[in-house]
Amino acid sequence: MNSTTNIFHAITKTQQKYVFRRSNFKTVAYSLLCVLGLYALVANGVVLYLKRTQRKNTKAKGSLIAFSRFHVISSYVESLSVSHFLCACLVIPLVVMQQFFDLIDTDFKCKLIRCIYYFFPLVTTNNLFVIGIERYIAVFHPQKVPSSRILRCTIACAWILAAPVSIILSAMYNLIRVDIDEETYTMKCLYDKASLAKKVVFLVLAVCYYIIPSVLLSVLNIKIARYLSRLQTKSVGKKNWIFHGVSTFVVLIFCFIIPFMVFFVSSVINIYQIPNLKFDIPIGHIGLIAVYANSAISPTVLLLNMKDLRVMLKDLLGCMRNNPGNKTQDVDMQERPNKKYGVNSDTDIEESVRGERHQIGISAI
Repeated sequence: MNSTTNIFHAITKTQQKYVFRRSNFKTVAYSLLCVLGLYALVANGVVLYLKRTQRKNTKAKGSLIAFSRFHVISSYVESLSVSHFLCACLVIPLVVMQQFFDLIDTDFKCKLIRCIYYFFPLVTTNNLFVIGIERYIAVFHPQKVPSSRILRCTIACAWILAAPVSIILSAMYNLIRVDIDEETYTMKCLYDKASLAKKVVFLVLAVCYYIIPSVLLSVLNIKIARYLSRLQTKSVGKKNWIFHGVSTFVVLIFCFIIPFMVFFVSSVINIYQIPNLKFDIPIGHIGLIAVYANSAISPTVLLLNMKDLRVMLKDLLGCMRNNPGNKTQDVDMQERPNKKYGVNSDTDIEESVRGERHQIGISAI
């Protein structure tokens, strides 16, 4: 009886016709994703332009990099913005195109596209982890802060480490046949749920690469936020090289943890479900939007929370509004003092560092 049933199903499968199954969520979810992608492209481009202008002005005035932590903060901001910019430029269009055009017809293409999907979010994860640790050390143990060279190496490692991890994650996907009805079927790039080893690897990576870092960063962020809330404005001003950008990165890290939690939860749910388009597609879409929305949230937080970027953006928009088509905004930015943009002069930074060396390190809470 079983053999007869298997033969019947085999004959039925050979008679089924392949169709490219579009998502029922395409109108809402992917329209939203397109809007987020366009906004992220523009916003991250603005952040990179402002940081590049600020860096040029600082170098032109002969800043003492040895005494300035602002160059390190700029490197963090630029690394985040580059990853988000490339994500908005490459990944989001690819995600949308995949839902409207039949691009994936082999296992290799399936794995390659998934590798690209994972790479930039993983770079963001690594960047924020490095930033969170460095800012915690800067606030509570300023005498133990690593050198700028070491911190720049950690930023490079954040990009390099994302490559092998994204390759491992993409290896868990296969082009899987999914029956739509008795007459038609489609092919979807899905988790290989039949492999127990792949399930274990994914869960291990999720725990080591997301859950543990998220818990650690949450604890450190709460400590930093509580400490900053008790500080007086004057204290923060005297140690501006320590506290510059700290509150912004606290917000960024929390904005990262929550959306990525949605993505990992949706991924775990999909792993333990049978291939079912009615279930997989909504869960997958929610996870995708939650992750890639971070590319739009991050530059918004940077432009609103970082004083130097906020003031430069206001000046840029003011110059564009008053003098359309004129390039005087660049001259205006160059003529303004560094303190206008929340960046101390080299003398102030040097004095701050020297004073900090004579103080007892701040004890951690």
